[in-house]
Amino acid sequence: MANNQIGTIDALIHMQHLQCVDLSNNSINDISPLLEIERLEYADLSGNKIPTEQVNALRAKGVTVD
Repeated sequence: MANNQIGTIDALIHMQHLQCVDLSNNSINDISPLLEIERLEYADLSGNKIPTEQVNALRAKGVTVD
């Protein structure tokens, strides 16, 4: 899903088995749906304007974030 013009990722909340996601270089500014995915291990969020507190919350859940 990298290098698109994705603005929202609300639909990802239904992908509970998702372990890795590349959302780099999009127009995402809210990653709260990712916080609900229990099995997520890695997320590439580079090139988006995401609030630091959301990135830190994802890291606190053990997710590696680029």
